[in-house]
Amino acid sequence: MVRDNILSGNIDASGKNAYFDECVKKLIRNEQILSHILAACVYEFKDMDASLIEEKYLKNVDIKSGEPLHQDIDMRNEDASINEGKVIYDLLFKVNAPSGDGEIALIINIEAQNSASSRANLMYRAKYYTARLISSQYGREFEHSEYEKLKNVYSIWICSNPPKHLHNKVFSFRMMPDLGRMDYIEIDQKDLEFYNGYDLDRIVFINLGDEKIGSKISKLLQTLLTSSLEAKERKKRLSENFGIKLTEELETEVSEMCNVSVGFFENAKNIGEVKGRAEGIKLGKAEGIKLGKAEGIKLGKAEGVKLGKAEGVKLGKAEGVILGKAEGKAEGVILGKAEGKAESVSNLMKSMNISIDEAMDFLGITKEDRSKIKELLRK
Repeated sequence: MVRDNILSGNIDASGKNAYFDECVKKLIRNEQILSHILAACVYEFKDMDASLIEEKYLKNVDIKSGEPLHQDIDMRNEDASINEGKVIYDLLFKVNAPSGDGEIALIINIEAQNSASSRANLMYRAKYYTARLISSQYGREFEHSEYEKLKNVYSIWICSNPPKHLHNKVFSFRMMPDLGRMDYIEIDQKDLEFYNGYDLDRIVFINLGDEKIGSKISKLLQTLLTSSLEAKERKKRLSENFGIKLTEELETEVSEMCNVSVGFFENAKNIGEVKGRAEGIKLGKAEGIKLGKAEGIKLGKAEGVKLGKAEGVKLGKAEGVILGKAEGKAEGVILGKAEGKAESVSNLMKSMNISIDEAMDFLGITKEDRSKIKELLRK
């Protein structure tokens, strides 16, 4: 029953996951939210106010989500290659960013990661995504050998269910020259400029956890996406703590997110209770036997046998053997165990019309138990 309840909860959650993911995509593609993500994660926007990014760089950006990519036509959120398979990105767009006296174009991919099952391969997956984002530029950003026209790419991962030790932490990864292995020769800035493009791709992980601690971006996204706050309080914090202007469209999307995230918290609570009950039964057996021994003696052997038999059948023969050994000194458990076996022998004799010895052979009854079982069956 416990296992069925857990399975039922997980199946129900799988349907909610899809809706949760859609709500997340709607919110993070909003220009106000997106500007905060870029300010926190994209080096070229470092120290720039989110409102300026929104106004100057995001107003005319075409953010793709849920549309196929045809590499010879335009940028969409799906990268289809004959030899390399198909990659579908949650969000994918190209944006201009300040660089020196001018601007450069960046390709930004943002992924919302809710499932905990993909933790192990997340970095490999992110590296693969950036590699595809670079290679797919051929025919769109450059042709032939014009590799210097490649655009820098970012893959930003919002992880709403990270391991506990990663809660509220933000990591940024890029390729760097390994100067430590070149200590026999001095490398200066001019040398590095010759190899311009070595840091063409960057990967950022934003791990959520608690909206009360962590960086500004993790607090914002935690409040927005996974908090158990009611809609009114969530909107208030977004406005007061992060300066988010709640337009009619954004307010609707926040309300939808509120409904689904509260549902996730409630579903997680229910599944947790079921799993906790199963774990409690497993862990509580030893402690329960220890604490209940004195009470069991007080209540008497007869009641102990009665309850022990019912619990023994429920927990199974294997668990009953383990518990019987631990509490084998108590006469009630020994008697209950023998009676349970005697009942099984009796039922088998009747159902198969065989002798008592044949039934005990079939059930693998030990020599030590046979005389006791025969005595019980004669009563």
